[in-house]
Amino acid sequence: MSTRHSVKFLIIIAAFNFISPVHAQSVKTITYKDGSAFKIEGRIIVDITLKIDAPFSTAVLTIQFYDGIVLYSAQQRGQEEIPDSGTLTQSQMSTLAKLLENINFLEMKNRPQSADDPLDGSTYTITIRVLPPGADPALAFPGQRSVSCYQFNCEDNFLRLKDKIIELWGKDILEIGV
Repeated sequence: MSTRHSVKFLIIIAAFNFISPVHAQSVKTITYKDGSAFKIEGRIIVDITLKIDAPFSTAVLTIQFYDGIVLYSAQQRGQEEIPDSGTLTQSQMSTLAKLLENINFLEMKNRPQSADDPLDGSTYTITIRVLPPGADPALAFPGQRSVSCYQFNCEDNFLRLKDKIIELWGKDILEIGV
């Protein structure tokens, strides 16, 4: 092996050793004590986020599927941000994962505001981050799928999912309209 190839090889090993502990940590957080993980269409669910953009406020609620932590942040126009957090049980996350699968979330279409819609409605966006099927969580980067709809155009299954997320959160979510 030439000196040039030896140096490249050593740099690759050094980079792997430097990055590897970070990725190894993410492997531990994706699976649960019993080795299971919540999935949709064979993809491991990393998290799901509900964002509500109302005329005078914005609220974001993220559920992390690897530990059940729920992070909430809301802000009324001109006011300080309101943070909060909570935890969901594995049973609650399982319910949410099953609903994602049953309503075929990955195939939903965006439904933006139309010219005929009232101007005082909210826009809801649900984003799910997943790992590719069969991918090694230590090496894979999550992909994401977002679906948005204007309050008066949302399909029933989207509203079921939004309402379930809010129900599992169990606290009020800021949504200030006209």
